[in-house]
This record gives sequence, C-alpha cells and structure tokens, in this order.
Amino acid sequence: MSIVKIKTSQNIDIDFEIAGIAERIWARLIDLGIFILLFFFLISINSITNPFGGGGFSFIFIIYVIIAFCYPLIMELFFNGQSFGKMALKIKVMSLDGNQPSLGQYLIRWISRLVDFTLSSGAVGLVCTALTDNNQRLGDLLAGTTVIKVKPRTTLADLTYINEEQEVYEPKIFEAQLISNDDIYLIQDVLKTYVKTNNYKLVTTLERKLMDKYEIKAIDKVSGELFLETLLKDHHYYSTSRV
Repeated sequence: MSIVKIKTSQNIDIDFEIAGIAERIWARLIDLGIFILLFFFLISINSITNPFGGGGFSFIFIIYVIIAFCYPLIMELFFNGQSFGKMALKIKVMSLDGNQPSLGQYLIRWISRLVDFTLSSGAVGLVCTALTDNNQRLGDLLAGTTVIKVKPRTTLADLTYINEEQEVYEPKIFEAQLISNDDIYLIQDVLKTYVKTNNYKLVTTLERKLMDKYEIKAIDKVSGELFLETLLKDHHYYSTSRV
C-alpha cells in the first residue's frame, strides 16, 4: 500500500493512502458518463428550440466542447482537487509535498491531459500510473502531484467514546470544550495513524501543540495517546451536555 504524508494546519504529518489505478479509472468513467448525458441533453434542447435544423446545433456543440475541455481544471481548482467522479470515489488531487496544489500545478496536470488521454487514447496515463511508485500519470509527474484517498470524516454525532452512562462521566480537561472541529478530526486522524504505525512522536507533537494552543495545563498520569483520547471524550461530553 503506497502512502503520502500530508501536512496539516498544525504541521502534523498524517499518512494518506494513494488512490489505486482502478479508483482513478472509475472516477474518469463517471466523469465521462456525465458528459455523455450532458451531450444528449443538449441535443434534446436543440431539437426543441430548433425543430427545423439551422445553426443551433453548431453553437451548442461549441459550448459542449468548451465545457468538456475546461471541466477538469475548473473542478479541481474550485472543488478541492476533485471532479464529480473523484468525489464519488472519495479521492482527490494532492501535492507530493503535502500541500494543496497550486494554480500552476493544476494547469500542468490539465495541459498534460492532451498527452495522457487525448492523443494517446489514455495509454500514456495508464502506463505511467501503473509504473510509478506514487501512481502518477505524466501530468502528476510534471506537476509534482498524485491522487490520494480521502478518508470520510467522523462527525461528532458518530463518536462513541461516551455511552449511556454519560451522566456519571466526569470530564478532566475543561478546555476541551474550546477545541475546534478541525482539531477534533486531526486528533482522530493522529490516533488512527498511531495505531497503524506506532509513531509515538506524532502523538506527543500534537499533544504539545494542542496544550499550547488552548492553554491546557498538564494533568497527572494523562499524557500521550491517553491525553488525546481524553480530549475527545471531554469534548464530546461538553458538546452533548449543551444539547
């Protein structure tokens, strides 16, 4: 399983799994399916508005080509590295340095589609993706990007750290109620990564950053992964007790 490290807003490196060839192909097929439906929709509109023919179809066809040509760039640029196909497969474009791709990187990927897909009928993109360690097509290699799997975020309602006995639970960290949802998700990601990699430094680094950010005082015998788990429990306690 190939992974890439993504740096969060707290400067914590989280491992994300790189999307496989099958997922990328299915995402592209979904996008193609959307444009096939769009094509027939535009033909139907043209037949209604121009029942006797004329130049209407030529105009609609030009609009269709422009939309199809610009679609990958516009979607990835304004929808966090995702087309509708990528959204459906829960994958997205990400820079190999762990940051969101820049406009220049998106442009390189977009222009390279001419070689990856159009001129080679997809052969170049398929071969490059299959042979590279990070599953990169030519456009990814030139832009320094890849496509990663996006793990579905757990909502606060899904947390199961406190059961029906919540009434007798006593929170230990008062500042837990101040923690943002983004930091809650980050704690969850770090704990999941810790279980997989046993990287304790990742846990202690996040612990220090959260203590500094929210001015949390050290608690006796509560540190490391226990500290992060306690933050999750206490945050859930405070958020549900206010409902």
